[in-house]
Amino acid sequence: MSNKLERRFVLTAEAEKTPGVEIREVDGVRRVEGYAAVFNSETTIAGRFAEVIAPGAFEGRLKDNVVAALNHNTNQPLAKVGAGLDLSVDKRGLKYGFDIPDTTTGRDLTELMKRGIVSGSSFAFTVEGESWEKRADDLDLRTINKVGQLIDVSAVTTGAYPEASVALRSQDAFNDDLSDEKELRDSDTSEGENVQEEPLKMDEEPTSDKKAELKSYLIRQKLNALKSTK
Repeated sequence: MSNKLERRFVLTAEAEKTPGVEIREVDGVRRVEGYAAVFNSETTIAGRFAEVIAPGAFEGRLKDNVVAALNHNTNQPLAKVGAGLDLSVDKRGLKYGFDIPDTTTGRDLTELMKRGIVSGSSFAFTVEGESWEKRADDLDLRTINKVGQLIDVSAVTTGAYPEASVALRSQDAFNDDLSDEKELRDSDTSEGENVQEEPLKMDEEPTSDKKAELKSYLIRQKLNALKSTK
C-alpha cells in the first residue's frame, strides 16, 4: 500500500482496442472522451515489471474530487467532478469525458489534439491495495486491486512515460520479503515441528552465534507477520 502519487498512460497506439483520447463535436460543442485506464491489460513499467489494473480497482472513487487536466496541470483545469467531468467504469476500464471549455487551456487542447500532439490519456492515483506475483520466466506482475485516491484524469502528449519510482520501491520490498522467506526456509531445521521461538535476551553483547540466531528469529517474526496478513 502506498499514499504516494503514481501515473499511468493509455496511448492511441492501442486505438484498435481502446482510444487513449479523442475529440468529438456534437451540435457545435467539442467534447473530449477517452479511457484513462484499461482493466487486465498488461503494461511493462520501466522494463522492470508488468502491471495490470483489476476490475473493481476504482470502486468508490468516482466521486473523488477529480480534475480533468492537460498533462496533469491541475492549476489549469478543464473540468472536475460536479462541474462538467463525467467518470464511469465499464468492462473495459475507467472512462472519462467533458465538454472543452472556451478557455486558453481548452483552446490549446483542441489545437494540440487536432495536430496529433496530444493523443493519449493518463490518470494520477495512489494505491490502497496491490499484490505481486513472482514469475520465473517473465517480468514480475503487479496487480493494482484498489486505488486509494483518484486525483486527476488528463489528456497527455504522445510518448509520455509512466512514472514508476513508487512502484519500483514496492517491487523491491516484495523481493526483500521473498528473500527473507527463502533464507528462513533454507535455515529452518525445525520444519514440521510446532516449536515456539522465544526472544533472545540482550543483556549482554551477543556473540557471532547469537547474532546469527537473532537474525533468524527476526526473520521468522517478519515471516509470521506476513503470513498473518495474507
